[in-house]
Order: sequence, then structure tokens, then C-alpha cells
Amino acid sequence: MGESNDQMVDQGPTQTQGQAEEDQHQAEIQTPGTYVMGIDQSFTSCGVVVLDEKSGVVRAKIIKSDKTKTDFERSWTIFKEIYALAQECNVKTIAIEGLAFGKFGNATRSLAILQGVLVTNLLYLKMLDGKENRTTKVEIITPSRLKKFATNNGKATKKEMISAVPGDLALEWKKVWKSKGVEDLADAYFLAKILIDIGS
Repeated sequence: MGESNDQMVDQGPTQTQGQAEEDQHQAEIQTPGTYVMGIDQSFTSCGVVVLDEKSGVVRAKIIKSDKTKTDFERSWTIFKEIYALAQECNVKTIAIEGLAFGKFGNATRSLAILQGVLVTNLLYLKMLDGKENRTTKVEIITPSRLKKFATNNGKATKKEMISAVPGDLALEWKKVWKSKGVEDLADAYFLAKILIDIGS
């Protein structure tokens, strides 16, 4: 977590590996203004993937937050990390997975808070640290639509979502993040991929 308990970090087996992964992705950023972002929202393992116009992965990141903080504090911390990445990559459009309304309980209510903070601020916050918000659009994608897009099955399992990720991406992610992180990144990847396919 770093020096501050509520600071978000990339989850990886070692700091050196995590930093190497970040450096690799950073080197791939070439043409600002052509990128889309997918967000698989979570307080414990928020998957974020940035793709270029050819569906190439520019960034893949797992964001965590401090469990001792309130939902509102954790949501704001996660938003700031996502916002910074969107600004850095000059992301054009963002897709975030919607809530599973068939599920109820404290976890669902907490995710509703997180989604509200993320979507509202990504849409309407114009200035942060003196920088203009260049994100122009936020799409909310239902879980069933996401799964059907990735696997042609609206009730696909997490394993099936991972298997649908092209090439060796899932294996590369697993080297840096645990299996749970790969699940979140797979969802985030296809959220961003939807945007490319619909021309957002």
C-alpha cells in the first residue's frame, strides 16, 4: 500500500516486477487522444485497462483501497487514481460495468456508492490539480451485455471470461497480479473493447 494506508498500488508479487510492468506500458503510449478505458469497479481489486484504437493494451492496472476507510473515502481515492490515469493517457471514452441488480446486500450498496462517485466525477469534474478533464463520455455496460460480448454467453463464468482474452495477455497479467486480479482485468479489457467496437 505504500506509506499511506489508503494509497492505491498495483498488485504484484514484487515491487520491482510491478514497476517494470508499469514502465513497459508507459513506453507503449504514443498517440494521445485515441484511447478508451474499461473499469471493473471494486473496492478490493478494481481492474482498469486502457486500449488503443487497434485494441492494443496501453495500460493494465489493479487498484486497491484501505478497508479501514469509509466507502466514500475509498471511492474518492479510487477515483483519483483512475482520473490521473485517464488524464495521463488522454482517454477519450470510459466504460464501467453496471451493478448486478439481482444481487442485494451491503456489498451491492457499497458498489453503488463507488459507481456514483466514479461516474459523476468522471463526467462532471472539470478541474483537478489544475488540469482540464478531457474525458468526454462514460458508458455503463450491464454485466450480461459484457459477458455476451466477450463469450457470446450472457451468463459466462469468470473462467470463461479469462479464456476469451486474446493471445497471452491473461498469462502476462497473472505473472504480475494474482488470479483474482486477472479476472478483474479480463472484465476491464472487454469493457474497453466494447467501446472500440461501437466506435466510441
